Parts: sequence; structure tokens; C-alpha cells
Amino acid sequence: PQAAREFYAESLATRRQLAAELKTPEARRDLSVSLDQLGGVEEALNGPQAAREFYAESLAIARQLAGELKTPEARRDLSVSLDQLGGVEEALNGPQAAREFYAESLATRRQLAAELKTPEARRDLSVSLDQLGGVEQALNGPQAAREFYAESLAIARQLAAELKTPEARRDLSVSLDQLGGVEEALNGPQAAREFYAESLAIARQLAGELKTPEARRDLSVSLDQLGGVEEALNGPQAAREFYAESLAIARQLAGELKTPEARRDVSLSLNQLGGVEEALNGPQAAREFYAESLAIARQLAGELKTPEARRDVAVSCHRLGLNAMALPAPAEARGFYDEGMAAINAYERQIGPIPDVAAMRGAFAELDAAIKVAGS
Repeated sequence: PQAAREFYAESLATRRQLAAELKTPEARRDLSVSLDQLGGVEEALNGPQAAREFYAESLAIARQLAGELKTPEARRDLSVSLDQLGGVEEALNGPQAAREFYAESLATRRQLAAELKTPEARRDLSVSLDQLGGVEQALNGPQAAREFYAESLAIARQLAAELKTPEARRDLSVSLDQLGGVEEALNGPQAAREFYAESLAIARQLAGELKTPEARRDLSVSLDQLGGVEEALNGPQAAREFYAESLAIARQLAGELKTPEARRDVSLSLNQLGGVEEALNGPQAAREFYAESLAIARQLAGELKTPEARRDVAVSCHRLGLNAMALPAPAEARGFYDEGMAAINAYERQIGPIPDVAAMRGAFAELDAAIKVAGS
């Protein structure tokens, strides 16, 4: 991303001049595209807040052009801009803030898919279904997301069979993961297993073929998901190899990319492998994993100040609090409890009283009760 930044910044300056001079639809579209590109680089390097103004300006241009031209291209550009700003709003202010952007994008893409019937238009529809499904899941639970993810998976499966491209196969892998997550939440890990196993097989093939950071990250995510199912069904030993391989990939990517996303992936993997080590070898064996995870989460929360980053701090504090109680070290656990509750309060101020906040407060209330019993 850093290497692209200078190039995109120079391109944006040029296109801004041309749009001001020419005022043609083409010149204004080029400006919108440049804003998206530089916004994407800023988001990767510095988080969603840094990208917001670029995406907002791009959306304003795209909306004007779609209203003037009404062409499929202009309407698709509008849907892309809606998705990008929606993603930033979701990261900064939670799923409710993104909902209207994703819903408008989905409506546009459903119309285009019906009119054009091209693979691109159908893929766009699948992506929008996934995005709105994610928002519905966060706000209203997995049942609300199921129909979105199921429709998306059906489209992705058709396109993968028709096109056989890496992109189409990756889309299928992502859709399998999402519907697997819903099935796991609604019907337990056994219901999700086939989805995650199929997704992992595709992700492993793509990582071997492409060797790109994106393909390797997808493999890491799939390993985590199938590892979680194996842990639930067959115990921590069955999950260990999945989590260990995922952590190794995440560490490599964080070392190469140094992006917030890559560093967060390391933090999440450390927590997962720490959980396995704790179950197999006791609380002391997990401590270094949890502590490193919390250190990364603290750094990211300080840099990004997003709801997700603050939630990650709370999760790591909860793990370390429980770990401290198992040692036992209740005074240390109290410190993690206090830090975690502060993170939850900040998370709720940004994201609102969604079900996830209530669930986290419940988990911390149990930790608080255990600490009080130990101190009495």
C-alpha cells in the first residue's frame, strides 16, 4: 500500500484538475475512481477514518453521474461507492450506520443483475447480499442473515462452476464461510462443518496457486473456522494443528504488510491457540499467547479508535482475566476486568446497545462475581 500511495496521490491531483477544467462525465468519473483508490490505500495504512473523506467525495460524484446518465456503468459505480463508504461507517460507527448504504447498493445491484445477467453483475449482487447479511446478523442475529447468505452462496456456486477463475472460486469460499457461520450459530458446529471444510479446500488450493497475501489470509481464516468446529466437536487437540498453521500464516503476513488488518489477525490467532494450550496444558501455558494478543489489541485501539479495535481489547482482557483466576491471581484479574469494562463502555458509546454488547457485559459480570468470591 505504501508504494501505491504516492502514485495514487499524483494521479488524484491530475484528475482533479481535469475534472475542474473539462467537467465531462468521463473526467468526473476518473476523479471518483482516483478518490476510491487513494481512499483504499489510506484505509489499509491508517484505518477507516483516514479513508472517509475520499470515499464520501467519491460517492457524491458517483451519485450525480448515476442521476444524470442512468447508464449501467454509472449505476454500478454508485453501488461500489455506497459499499466503500458503508464499510467505513460500519468500522467507525457500527452496523446500523452502514445499513442504509448497503441496502441502497443491494437494490441497485439487484436491478443491474436482472437487466444485464452478466457474471460481473451477478457477482456484485452476491457481494451486496453478503454485506447486508453481515449487518443484519450483527443487529438481529443469525436467522436474519440466513436468507442473504444462502442467496449469495447459490450465485457464487453458479459463477465458480461457470468461470472457474480464482476470483469466482474465492467468492465461493467466502460464501461458504458466511453461511457456515450462520448454521453454526443456529444449529451447532456439526451443521457448519461441511461448509467450512469445503471452504478450506478451496482456500488451500488458491493459496498454493496464487501465493498472494489475500489468498494466504483467506487460508488462515478458513483454518481458524474449521479449527473452531473441530474444537467444539472433538476437543482442543483436534483444533491445535489448524490454529497453529493459521497463526504461522498470520505472523508472516503481519511481518510483510504491517497493516492494521494483518496485525489484528495475529492477535485473534494468538487468542485461539492460547485457548487450546490452556485447555491442554493449563493456564500458565496460555499466558504468553494472551498477553501478546492484548498488546497488539491495545496498540490497534490506540491507533484506530474503532469499535472493533476496542472490542478486541475487551475480549483479550476477558481471556486474561479468566486466565488469572485459574492461576489463581484475583488481584491481577481485577486489573484486566477494569480495563476490559472500560473498553466495552467505549465500544458501546460508538456502536450502540446491540446484542453483542449485552453478551459481553454478561461475560464480564461473571468474571466480576468470580473475583469477588475469591477475595471474600
